[in-house]
Amino acid sequence: MKKNLTIIALACLVTASVQAQGLVVFSSSTQNISTNNSLSQLGATAVGKTLGAGNYNYALFYSVAATTVNGSATASSGLAGNYVWTDSNWTFAGDYAASSATAGRFVALSANSDGSSTVSGLGAGAGAQFVVVGWNSALGSTISALQTALATQGTFGFVGESAVSGQLIAGNGALIPNPNTFGGTAPQLQAFQLGSFLVAPTPEPGTMALAALGGASLLLFRRRNK
Repeated sequence: MKKNLTIIALACLVTASVQAQGLVVFSSSTQNISTNNSLSQLGATAVGKTLGAGNYNYALFYSVAATTVNGSATASSGLAGNYVWTDSNWTFAGDYAASSATAGRFVALSANSDGSSTVSGLGAGAGAQFVVVGWNSALGSTISALQTALATQGTFGFVGESAVSGQLIAGNGALIPNPNTFGGTAPQLQAFQLGSFLVAPTPEPGTMALAALGGASLLLFRRRNK
């Protein structure tokens, strides 16, 4: 009887774990993030790494099926980057992080007491691939603010996206360990780079008209002097 009760209790615990929201550790305790710097130098010197607490923001995305972002599994950066919000197979996990005082590292903004972050919409025990997007905080604190900045004329900043991780199993803080999204070996995410960008301003109609008039005048002047 006691054995049967134990089995039932364990079964209930496993069932509850699967139904609960999945957990991951969304932080980087090593020098994983660089700004326009060779990734081979990460962990060696602080030159070129993201510096200062709160100067850079990070957002976590996941997919239970996709292993690429728009056909690519590699990291990208800058204005022409292949960003995850343009691929409908990916979901924002609801988790943000910010750079710490130590170069190249970041910490979750809404971590649980055990250091884990809750992945919205992903059950404990479910497998998923993950991607992290990073940008300088002057561009805003949310993904929507970042998207607006990337489409605004004259904006200068830093932005980049990690490669796609291998499959990680979301934890539950108990029977299922909470996996680290960043680490030294696959399937965890590796180091990635934030590239600088400048959104070129579009010439105003008046400026374009003056340029066209100037060009026409130059052609007329050349014809008269032939």
